[in-house]
Amino acid sequence: MSARGIAIALFALGLAACATTLPPAVRVADISALAGTYSGRLKEVSQLSRSAKLVVQPNGNFELTASEPRGFRTLGVMVLEPDGTFKYLYNESKGEGKVLSGKGVVHEGDGRRVLVLTHDDGLQTMTVSRSLP
Repeated sequence: MSARGIAIALFALGLAACATTLPPAVRVADISALAGTYSGRLKEVSQLSRSAKLVVQPNGNFELTASEPRGFRTLGVMVLEPDGTFKYLYNESKGEGKVLSGKGVVHEGDGRRVLVLTHDDGLQTMTVSRSLP
């Protein structure tokens, strides 16, 4: 293998090592267990990734704030599904009058809880986390 090939392989290995892995997925029995403040990233197709903050109340209501570019702040609700995941709905706050919905999966481990929310259309994914006590 050439020096260039070795350098490329080491670079790829380094990138893989830096990738954050998710803890195992868990079933949620009560939506109030998700209450708290989470922070992370919002990724949309054909857009820059941006920071996001999700504040979840014990009743499942939440406030979502996304940073610029195309920042927004909106309110929504989470509803527990029988399989231990949750559905979410929120009003799209960019003046288009849409209600956005999707599915959320909870991951726990290594002292943190991670929520992965994926829009029904597959065009947006948000991954947010918080430390567990």
